[in-house]
Amino acid sequence: MRCLTIARQLCQLQMDVRFCCRPHPGHITALISPEFDTFDLPLHPNYSATSSPYRHSHWLGTSERQDAEDTLSAIAAQLFDPDWILVDHFALALEWELQMTKATNAKLAVIDGLGDRPHQCDILLNPGLNAPFKDSDVKHMLAGPRYLPLRPEFNDIPFRQRSEVRTLFVSFGGVDQLNLTLAVCTTLSTPAIKSQIETVYVIVGSAYPYLIELQQFCQTQGSYFQLEVQSEQIAQLMNNADLAIGAGGIMAWERCAVGLPAIVWTIAANQKQQNEQLAALGATIYLGEPNTKTLTNQLKLMVLELILKPEKLQQLSLNAISIMENWQQHSRHLCQLIRQDFT
Repeated sequence: MRCLTIARQLCQLQMDVRFCCRPHPGHITALISPEFDTFDLPLHPNYSATSSPYRHSHWLGTSERQDAEDTLSAIAAQLFDPDWILVDHFALALEWELQMTKATNAKLAVIDGLGDRPHQCDILLNPGLNAPFKDSDVKHMLAGPRYLPLRPEFNDIPFRQRSEVRTLFVSFGGVDQLNLTLAVCTTLSTPAIKSQIETVYVIVGSAYPYLIELQQFCQTQGSYFQLEVQSEQIAQLMNNADLAIGAGGIMAWERCAVGLPAIVWTIAANQKQQNEQLAALGATIYLGEPNTKTLTNQLKLMVLELILKPEKLQQLSLNAISIMENWQQHSRHLCQLIRQDFT
């Protein structure tokens, strides 16, 4: 999703953008293809990693070298000669980058907020908070979440300091394989919470595998739950809400951009550092990794505490917005650097 946002900004600067995607199960290439040409990379079902150099190497479905060869073959088949390559993948690093730039002579921009692997690139966008980067050769470092382009819908949303909890925003990203969305909604339907809350916005992606079950549950609760699938009004719903419940990822920075306090869990390893940092800065309430045995009680206690202690909610809101202060100006810097290369 963040690459889509960047691609749209680059198009506004009169640049031709293509995507390289591998159709793993649950892929969302259909969200890209209406706007941008895509180069589909082949699956390697017989690939078995003998060793994993990085924590997320298994996400790739092949080796770095093979991925680069597949990518180069795809762009060559379409007679596409890139001036810039933007890579945003937790399994790709120095080996892939050197292979790609040597073969294409393109300049390279990398997005990486983990700092757990080496890079050699022209631009490194690190949207994390103080993530270390070792053994990397970088010409331009853009450090901090302010530099991460958010969807245009967030540009016009003013900051609103929260002072009471009446409306909730629930989202665990596009897939939510653990089905935490339903577990949270079940908890929020208990009388102790439902008597205090007016509306709960529930947002899931088109790849969410438990949609029918969730729809049936929400229908039993009348208008209390407002369910949206692949919503195009995330910014407005966040702005309407007083408290979010979810996980990490890019949505964490979107919540901060509108000053929305959040109760979060870590649902993927790459979110842990981000959630810990946001909690240390007082911008979220972090509950660790989800445990189905304790989730209900954890969530009840925290929601009721924020209802009873509006001053805590207010401070969370102020801390969140301070992290993304002036992000509208900073978030254009990546695309501006790329565009300057042609002027």
